[in-house]
Parts: sequence; C-alpha cells; structure tokens
Amino acid sequence: MLLKKWFYGIPMSLYFLLLVLFLQLLPGFLLSLARAQPPAQALEVGQPLPDVLLPRMVNYPAPAASLHAFEGRLVLLAFWATWCGTSRATIPQLAALQEAFSDSLRVLLATDEDEARVRAYISRWEASERSPFTLPVAVNDTSLAKHFPYRLVPHIVWIGQDRKVKAITGAEQVTPQSVRRALREEIFPTVVKKDIDVSRPLFMGPDLPTDKLTHYSILLKGRISGLPSGSHLRESGGIVRGRAVTNRPLVDLYQTVAMAFIPDYTPSRLLLEVRDPGQLLPEGLGDSLAAWEQEHFYSYDLIVPATEADTLYTRMLEDLNKNSPYHGTIEKRRVPCLVLTLKGSARRLATKGGKKQNTLYKEGPKRLRNAPLAYLVNQLLSEKTIRLPVVDGTGYAGNVDLDIRAPLSDLPALRRELRRYNLELVEAEREIDVLVLRDKTPPVPQ
Repeated sequence: MLLKKWFYGIPMSLYFLLLVLFLQLLPGFLLSLARAQPPAQALEVGQPLPDVLLPRMVNYPAPAASLHAFEGRLVLLAFWATWCGTSRATIPQLAALQEAFSDSLRVLLATDEDEARVRAYISRWEASERSPFTLPVAVNDTSLAKHFPYRLVPHIVWIGQDRKVKAITGAEQVTPQSVRRALREEIFPTVVKKDIDVSRPLFMGPDLPTDKLTHYSILLKGRISGLPSGSHLRESGGIVRGRAVTNRPLVDLYQTVAMAFIPDYTPSRLLLEVRDPGQLLPEGLGDSLAAWEQEHFYSYDLIVPATEADTLYTRMLEDLNKNSPYHGTIEKRRVPCLVLTLKGSARRLATKGGKKQNTLYKEGPKRLRNAPLAYLVNQLLSEKTIRLPVVDGTGYAGNVDLDIRAPLSDLPALRRELRRYNLELVEAEREIDVLVLRDKTPPVPQ
C-alpha cells in the first residue's frame, strides 16, 4: 500500500525523466551484453554464417540491421575504405551488379570508419558522379571483420542463400559473369583471397632468417591478388637496405629509382622513347583498365647487405634493366619547362618576417608567409594539370610573402597573380635531369 501511494505521488515529469534515462542507458547495457558473448571465430569457405548485428548503418532504411535481413539472396559483403583508391573504384561496379540482379543479389559494404567520414564521402561521391549512392554501408564495423579478418581492401565475401560462406575473393573475381554463374548454377569462384605480408621478403616463408639475408631479388609480372598496390621500405637497424614495389606499372618501378637520384623528380621528367607507350602507361582505357592492370602490373623486391645500402637504387636500376623489356637511364636533356623568373625588383615579394605559413595546398585563396619560393615550385610540381617540369630561375634565395587568389592549375590566372610580385612563369627550354626509358630490343627494319 505504501509503495502504491509512493508511485501515485510521483509527478508525470519525473516519470518522463526516468524513461529518458532508461533509454539512454539501454544501448550501453546491450553493448555490454554483446561484449560478454564468446569471441567471434574467423570463418572459412563452406561454414555457416551466424546472425550478426550491424548496429550502425548508413544509406539503409533503418539505423541498424541484422544479417538475417538479407536471407534468401546471394550476398556480396564487401569490406572497403574511403581512403583506398581501389576500393572506391569498385563502387560503380558493385552498384551496377546490384541494379542488374536486384531480385536475387544484395551488396553490403562494410568499413571500420565512422559514420561521419562515410557520410562525407558519399556526399562528395554523389556530387562528383551526379547520381545517388545506392549501396548500404555498415560503419564502425568490428563484428564482421572478426568473422572475416583481412589486411587489404577490397575484401569480398560471397554468402549463399543458405547463409554459408561460398567464396572469399578480391574485386577482380566479382563480374556479371561470375555473379550470374553463382545464381544460376551455384558455382562460385574457387580462388580464395589471401593477404600477403609485405613486411617480409615477398613469397618467402617464416623460416627464412631475414637477419642473415645478404641479397634477395624477385620480379613478377601480372597483378597478384593479396598484395597491396604501393611501396614498402625494408630497414635494418635504422638503415634502408631494401625496397618493395607491388602491383604497380613497370614505369613506377623505374620512377622509384629516379626519385632516389633526382631530388625534385616528378612524372613530368619522364621521357618514353618506346614503340608502344600503352605497355607502360594505362591511359584512356576506360572499362578495360582492370584487364590492363591484370597483365601489366609488376611486383618487385630487392634487399642488399646493410653495409652496401648506398648501392640499393643503383642495383635496382641494373636489376630492372636486366630483367624487363626496357632500358632506363638518368640523363641530362634540354627539354621544355615552366621557368619561374624574377622581372625587376624583389622588394614586392621579400618577406616582412613573422611566423612561417603555407596554404598553397589548400582550396581557395593561397598564402605563403616567410617561406622560400621552393614551396611554390614544389606545389606546382604536384599539380596534375601541369605537364611540364617546373624550374626556379629567379636566383632569389630569401624568404617571400605571397597571396595568390587563383587556382594553381589555372595558369593564365596564376600568371596574373604572380606579376604583382614581379614574377613570371614562362615556357622555355632548360637542361635538367630526366628519366629516359627505351625499348631494349631495336625495331625490326622495314
């Protein structure tokens, strides 16, 4: 009786406050229950997939989901990342598959990135593509990744209508043909994606005593599933004694050497004196880019004795020249350049002192304060629309103050801005260091 009277005496506002408090505490209570469950086991092909709660969903009708919601369809679970170019390139392909097989396929993206980052990426994607981003994304993921551990993305898990794991592949195995075959004939890709540890010499087992390795070199042609696309330094005692470049065009391997010998090297210093540049550069291929990469990507690894670390890039160049169809050299050539020159007094650009500031790399108006002109030259070298080498021909060694109200990619507008400081950016020939690639075999006489 006393308890009943006590409840009747509580104001309605307090009831409401208690309800709000309960709802706020409930997610944490449920999360603690989830954490108390046995740890998830990594799954292999053929094993059934347990139901997994996806507590944070983006681009989905509900804020959370369960894998049960996708039952009765073939599911492509694609682990990806907004910072990964290869992952981003698979989005149109996966979206097209979802549209083509909408009645029998469900594509689900998963990432460990947070919701804000993913939503920002989707907004940029939709603005760029001028079309809606149609695929659902499980964000802040930890549960799915525990069932399917991976190092490299995209990492794609094929889940059958019976909720069993049917295949684990890279993006290259996901095609309209392979999806159609899976749906009609229950035949799935048999190649299982295996992420390769690039911290060790490529394709050498754990029994290799790397501390006793005096020389190691390997060159492979063709895209290798499970290898990242990039570069990796091999250090020993703080000394760089090796370099691995994986799943990149052969020209990138040569350019890795060039960057070691030419401090301000950029691709604008590459001269191709070859019969078929299309064997080296994947330009203008469109939808056939993946096929080109499958054939023309290379992976390379070189390790030298620590006492001979200063010969690393000389040996790398010799190795590439010996084992590839091309011959590369570092030469001085007189070539067209964009030359930054000073016309008149330097007083307009000389710094007035103060704190160093550089916003040349940011969108909008750009500012350089108490910094060398090399900052401007280096930023121009990074502009993809500028095809010529950029050279500082001012002879001015002091720091400068510049305000530039034009995009660096807009050369006419940039030139107008630079003239306010008696600077000119003119096209002229200069003798500079360049990387030259030639065919190893001479052309056959006609």
